[in-house]
Amino acid sequence: MNKEQEILFAVLERPGLYVGKNRLDYVGNFFSGFTYHAGLSPDNKLETNFNYPMQKWLFYKESVSIAHSASINGWSVLSRCYGNNEDGCNKLKEFLQELWIENTISDSEDRGVDDTVGCHIYQIYRYYHWKLSSFVETFSFEVSKDYYPVSERIKKWIGEIEYSYESLIPLIRKMVDEPFDRLKIYLHYDRYFLQVRFLYYSESNGWIDNVELIDKDDYYLHLTILHAYTAIIQREEHPSHVITIEFENNEISINYKGMEDYWYKIFNEDLDKNYASKEPMAMLYNEWKANVV
Repeated sequence: MNKEQEILFAVLERPGLYVGKNRLDYVGNFFSGFTYHAGLSPDNKLETNFNYPMQKWLFYKESVSIAHSASINGWSVLSRCYGNNEDGCNKLKEFLQELWIENTISDSEDRGVDDTVGCHIYQIYRYYHWKLSSFVETFSFEVSKDYYPVSERIKKWIGEIEYSYESLIPLIRKMVDEPFDRLKIYLHYDRYFLQVRFLYYSESNGWIDNVELIDKDDYYLHLTILHAYTAIIQREEHPSHVITIEFENNEISINYKGMEDYWYKIFNEDLDKNYASKEPMAMLYNEWKANVV
């Protein structure tokens, strides 16, 4: 365990002593202040945040990514995914104990110029826009291609696709080894975040969650493609909404549910006491999964 983990574990074991409450945002603010102060010393060797490994960990654990803003960091994703209460703090402990996601991506060709989750998704996202829009000028694409290169493998796997939710199905088929004719897709759009989850029915094992495929070859690459494509599909009016898609016997149904914007409420102390326990992305997905499986 390194020095940063020791500091955070000490705070998480006795949050009342260090930050007053067992809240993830309080712990994050304390850690940011502590490492900033330590950084004033020329002998400081502390890592000031766990931004990139935390984003990767959450991408594998919950299939959540940052949708648009580069200013959002891993701590924000963690709180949005699990809430700022005790559940969020427990997940921070789990992350610190594992930290295994840091070295899981090894194919530098497909990582592009940056191996962070957000940049990888964004380079594919830019390619989709070039592929699907007839209004993009050649010059602007050449400039974007220089900064966000897309490998030949990605281009081959993307192929000719349509601009619709239905075309998520062939992308998912590429992630699964066995054929299926029953599929449930869960998409949670937020102002800054995107969660893409799916369940498919296996004749031998019943319903399989996509996070159970984590050890499959190219899982990371397939999942970033799925996130990038989902991100460019036309958004609904609500800043936060859930879209569920069911595919069975070659028939597809799509349902939409608008939601209140999480970020307008999270900073209100009174509302947050109830809101944080009901609205985190992971909890909403688990409630949906329990009802459909």
